[in-house]
Amino acid sequence: MKIKKLIVLLAVTLVFGCGSSKQTTIQVTSSASDTGMTTAPPPRNPNGRPGGGQFAQQQAELMAALNLDEEQTSQFEAITQKYRGQMREMRANNQGADRSAMFDKMRELRQQQTAELKEILNEQQLKTYEEFMLKRRQNRGPRGRN
Repeated sequence: MKIKKLIVLLAVTLVFGCGSSKQTTIQVTSSASDTGMTTAPPPRNPNGRPGGGQFAQQQAELMAALNLDEEQTSQFEAITQKYRGQMREMRANNQGADRSAMFDKMRELRQQQTAELKEILNEQQLKTYEEFMLKRRQNRGPRGRN
C-alpha cells in the first residue's frame, strides 16, 4: 500500500512539476478501503463552485425535523419556493451593484417568509424552525460585513 501511495505521489509530482502549459489528467483508481477516504466528490453548485446541494440537504433535514402533515408540507414548499425564486431573481439582477441594499431586501424577504410560515406551523414546529434557522445562520460565519 505504501508503494501505491509513493507511485501516485511520484506521478503527481512529475505531472505538476514538469512546467508544461498543457493540462494533463491522471486517473488513479483505488478503493476507499485502501485510502481510508470516501470516494464521493464534494457537492458543487451550478456554477461549479463547492457547496452545491447543501440547500437541498438542509431543506430535507428541516422538513424531517418539522414533521409536517401533507397540507403543511405543500404550504411550506409553496412559501419557500416563492421566496427562493424572488431571492434568486434579485441575485441575478443585481450583478455586483449595491450588494448592501440587496442583502437588506433579502433580510426583509426572509422576515416575510417566516411570518407566512408562522401561520401554518404549530408552536413546537415553529420553535424547531427558529432553532434550525439560528443554527444555520451561525454556521455560515461572517459575510464580509462589519
